[in-house]
Amino acid sequence: MNYNKNLIKVSSTNKFLSIMKIELSSFDDKITKFEKTFQPESLGLEEEGLVNPIHLQAKIIKEETGRVWLAGEIKSKAKLKCDRCLENFNKEIKKEIRLLFDPKEEGNKQEQGTFIISEDTLDLTKYLRDSLLLGLPSKNLCSPDCKGLCEQCGANLNITTCQCGSDNIDPRLEKLKKIKSKMEE
Repeated sequence: MNYNKNLIKVSSTNKFLSIMKIELSSFDDKITKFEKTFQPESLGLEEEGLVNPIHLQAKIIKEETGRVWLAGEIKSKAKLKCDRCLENFNKEIKKEIRLLFDPKEEGNKQEQGTFIISEDTLDLTKYLRDSLLLGLPSKNLCSPDCKGLCEQCGANLNITTCQCGSDNIDPRLEKLKKIKSKMEE
C-alpha cells in the first residue's frame, strides 16, 4: 500500500498537546491513505498508561459534496494495573475509527455522528485522543480468570494459596447460612 506521509502536519501548541491537522486541499485524490506514528505525550495520554508509540493507519475519502470520511485504526500498548491482584501488565489498545466531517452550511441539518468543519483544515487531535480513551478497558484485568487478593492476608491468589480459609462470612449473610444448613438437614 502507498501511504501519503506528508498529509499530516504535527505542530506543537503547548507542552502537553500536539495538534494534528490535515490540509484538505493538499490532496486531489478522492481516497488518500496515510499513516503516522507519534508519542502518547503528544495527545496528553501518558497518564492513562500508554507507554508505546501510537500508530494511526487511515484513509480519507473526500466526496464531491465536501463531506470527508476518515476511516482507519489507531493502536498502542498500555501499561495497566490489574483491578483484582494489583499486578502491572501490558495490554494492546486497538480502536477502529469511523468519522464523518461535513462542511458547515446554513440551513443544513447536522446528522447524528457527523462533525462540522468550517475550514479547509481538519484537526484530528480531539478525535484521536477520544478514540484511544474509548479503547481503554473499563475494568483492567491481567487475565479473565484472575483470582485477585486474599481478603484477609492480601496474598496474590494467582501466585500462591493462603491458609486463611473461607470460613469468615459477612455478618449480614449469617442468617442465610443458617437457613441453608437447616435445608440440608
